[in-house]
Amino acid sequence: KEIVEKLIENSETFQNKTKFSQAKFLKKKAKKYHQYILVRKPSIRLLMEIHYKADPMKLMNLRIDSLAQILNGSNVHSGGKYLVYETGAQGIVVASVLERVGEKGKVVHIYQTGQPQTNCLSAMDFSPEILDNLKVINIQHLRSLEQGQDILVNHFPPNPPRNGANGDTGNGEPPKKKPHTEDAKDNGKTEDKPMRMNLREQSVATHKILKAEPFDGLIIVCKQHPSALLTYLAQFIAPSRPFAVYSPYKEPLLD
Repeated sequence: KEIVEKLIENSETFQNKTKFSQAKFLKKKAKKYHQYILVRKPSIRLLMEIHYKADPMKLMNLRIDSLAQILNGSNVHSGGKYLVYETGAQGIVVASVLERVGEKGKVVHIYQTGQPQTNCLSAMDFSPEILDNLKVINIQHLRSLEQGQDILVNHFPPNPPRNGANGDTGNGEPPKKKPHTEDAKDNGKTEDKPMRMNLREQSVATHKILKAEPFDGLIIVCKQHPSALLTYLAQFIAPSRPFAVYSPYKEPLLD
């Protein structure tokens, strides 16, 4: 606006123009110098364009047409149940599958290490009803649970003290957490569960869903060689169900 005002002041012929010509002059200069912000509803295509222009490798060079082929090849539809193993694609594949299945379907996101990537999931701003249909599980937790191991065994002391020591009730139950106090709040201390503990509990709950009934399809999007993953995860989908595998490199797919 200040630039346009300066142009008007420095223009010797502006005051001599007709009102129509002045309006045309202002419209032309405003279009050239004003900055406009267009607010658009988030979509999978829009997110992919943004991430692909910034850094294609953040999406493992996954284009919108390749994503469409993955979804169509694995027959992702409303109300379906799908396994998605995705690492390194900012959660765009999980968000795409979750958008298609809607409120009646179910999506299990299998991730590798650390925490699942949720950048695109957060950007899509799904409703709570849709997000409730998304479950996550760590691949290492899945292997341990399939071997019969208890991944929650380290959540509590293995040998709790007896006779009520350290708050134990003596009935074999883990000691209960103390309620929040004003002193604890003032000191900035909270008694929330660590993120690692929450992820392990989510993995246990998701493993029960995997064992309940087979899924309708499998999607694998990763950089590592997918052969072993495909062989291992195929046991959780029903017979004759489709699957899709994407890799940024052609050599693993040729094998």
